[in-house]
Amino acid sequence: MWQNYLWDFDGTLYDSYPMMTEVAFATAQEFGLTLTPEELYYWMKKESLRYIAQEFAQERSAEFLARFHQLEAPRLAEPRPFPEVPAVLQALTNKGARHFIVTHRDHSAFDMLERDGLAKLITDGTTADDHFPAKPDPASLRYLVEKYQLVPEQTVMVGDRLLDVLAGKRAGLATCLYEKDDFLGAIPADRIVEDLRQLL
Repeated sequence: MWQNYLWDFDGTLYDSYPMMTEVAFATAQEFGLTLTPEELYYWMKKESLRYIAQEFAQERSAEFLARFHQLEAPRLAEPRPFPEVPAVLQALTNKGARHFIVTHRDHSAFDMLERDGLAKLITDGTTADDHFPAKPDPASLRYLVEKYQLVPEQTVMVGDRLLDVLAGKRAGLATCLYEKDDFLGAIPADRIVEDLRQLL
């Protein structure tokens, strides 16, 4: 159905939330915040880490974010792809699809794809190093659409959060929510899958 897949990285292709939740919990404890790991995971998925910082650390939000990234840095390469990801990317590629990454992570995302043998399946992507506004701003998606002359009707943004879906819609693309949890509520994605193999 779709020929071009724009993939979110953390939480969609890579199982990053266990590490991120542990780091967020350690940061919250340092700041005296009484948030459980489950609550931190909920807010990271439903909103964002920036939301947690602004809502709970308030006037110390910038300091909270800086400390989170400081604690996260030595663990950035820990996450691995979800088990089904290599086969899904390969199967879609075999059908003629092209894959792109749209992530808030820095270029370490491509280092990890290379390490895990997936870089050969990825045409291109954007990272934090490209200095686009963060999703749900559609600028990074529009850049890839224009650079590769992607047909919007044949292009889908796949992600695990509302901000991924909103970015896709604002870029005029189809959207697919990868929903492994039941708490995100009504999200206006064109398609919702619980397993990426449902895209085959």
